[in-house]
Amino acid sequence: MENNRRSPLDLGIPVHGFTLSTEIAKGSLISFPKFLTENSSSGRFGSIAAGDFHQIAGEHGKFLIFNTVWPQESYSATVRMKLESPLAIDIFSFSGKNEEFNKRLEDYLLLSLQIFEEAIRKDTIYMAFVPGSEATSKLGGRSSISEKLFRGNMLNLFLLSIILGVLLLLLLQSMGLGSIAPFVMIAMLLSIVLSAGKILAIRSDWRITEKNTDVVIIECKLDSSIVPTFFKDRESSLSALKRKLYETMTYEKRYLNHTEVAALFTGAGIPAVPGQVVVKRINIFEIVKRAAKRFEMPIPAIVVTKNPKPNAAATGFSKRLATMLITFGLLVQLEEKEIELVVGHELSHLRFGDPAILFTIIISEYLLRVYVFLPYMVTLPWILPIFYLMFIFWLIFFFGKFLEARADLEAAYILRDPQTMANSLKKIGFKRLLLDSNFIEGKQTSFGDWLAFDPHPPLGFRIRRMENLDLNDVPKHTLLRSISDVFRGISSSRK
Repeated sequence: MENNRRSPLDLGIPVHGFTLSTEIAKGSLISFPKFLTENSSSGRFGSIAAGDFHQIAGEHGKFLIFNTVWPQESYSATVRMKLESPLAIDIFSFSGKNEEFNKRLEDYLLLSLQIFEEAIRKDTIYMAFVPGSEATSKLGGRSSISEKLFRGNMLNLFLLSIILGVLLLLLLQSMGLGSIAPFVMIAMLLSIVLSAGKILAIRSDWRITEKNTDVVIIECKLDSSIVPTFFKDRESSLSALKRKLYETMTYEKRYLNHTEVAALFTGAGIPAVPGQVVVKRINIFEIVKRAAKRFEMPIPAIVVTKNPKPNAAATGFSKRLATMLITFGLLVQLEEKEIELVVGHELSHLRFGDPAILFTIIISEYLLRVYVFLPYMVTLPWILPIFYLMFIFWLIFFFGKFLEARADLEAAYILRDPQTMANSLKKIGFKRLLLDSNFIEGKQTSFGDWLAFDPHPPLGFRIRRMENLDLNDVPKHTLLRSISDVFRGISSSRK
């Protein structure tokens, strides 16, 4: 008798499908279904109810299949996820395609995947090299002070100058030189801003040049049971292995694949299998060069730091004095196209001279405060000058939202990929987004988020703005459009 039983994988024709890129090795992806089911909130993905999870292995690979119900629109669907990199997700429903459901599900799965990747990173050895530059693979725990001061539009530095200005004024007044304090402060700050790129380059770990273009990242997932004592027991083996990998890539000019790397790990007494090893080679110079060409700008100096937090910054008072900083964490978490969009955002700050604009605003307020407001402020109760400084801080942060919104817009229009820009923002801010019920449910950003002491617009607003961007509707003035979008976002948040 002929067997007419359908395969459980044969669900018909999907009404929608999408993929999710991942940094982790294929061998680790097998654990994602368990993580997803255990970490869903009472079987819910936001407002989407999920259940009947089961894994199936077939001739075409391993799959996770589950059923979903979205009460908001009485919509139900079956979801099939193929456990390979990238993850391929297909949606099947007798009710047809529902764009809003698709968006909610995709967002939740992407953010959950980021949480899963972070958990995997805790049991993973990372080694990073710039072949031709000094080898190093330890990750720094925090960003450096110089990185914090000079990131992006250097707003942190400018706000610090307000405090320095007050202290400097008090010091010079005690010496009878109070009248020159403003000029000393301006000269000091200007010298720091003009040399910001060089300071950042000196304090960074690697310099990327036309000769040394690549960063190579090696990831090896360990058995979680051996992690607590692993690094203490294998410190000498790891050092020798790092040197071997570095010399192979630098002097033999040969990039090893994951199978070869796994064999070297095993030879050094470190248990590794190819399915748990990732070798990632990123041509940083080419990414920045390509973006700079689209922005019609010279290629800035490029540096990479060991900071594990995903971030990028472009600093400098002019295009010619610019330095582009990229963190190790950004290279690990983002795909190359996503990195390019983040680089484009930072290049926009340089293109319009945002550091110079903020410098002018800060210095103007400082001179106005010293020469006009100060005689009146000293006669007021002490709480009022403090309130004034806090208000100025907030006002400068709020103005920064316009510049950041424009940088998003410029990167999306010039690099022609707002969706990738949105995905990069989701990956960078996944922790905040998972706690943001407004974002998960596709609602407007709350009004309180707009009042925060943050130079960036709320993350949910930035993402939805990119996703809804019409590339054919190019504004004449991206700053004016951004100001308008920010105020529209604030207005919508109050409804």
